[in-house]
Amino acid sequence: MCGIAVAFNWPEANAKVARIASLLAHRGAITDPVVSPWPETAFCTRRLPIVDEAGGVQPAVSWDGRILVAMNGEIYNYAE
Repeated sequence: MCGIAVAFNWPEANAKVARIASLLAHRGAITDPVVSPWPETAFCTRRLPIVDEAGGVQPAVSWDGRILVAMNGEIYNYAE
């Protein structure tokens, strides 16, 4: 099971989310980059390298760059 760390309206959000993600090491071997879309807001994921270690970096970004999403799970039938 992967782990997601998020902080909204939290001073020093980047540093705190990075610390939380380090505490989630048991949730997965891969730490994705800490992303800060707004001031005092950040998120990061820890995940398992099961299907796509290199291409599965989160957050996933929409085609126009307006939506970021971090998810815990697998998208089934993604190849189809």
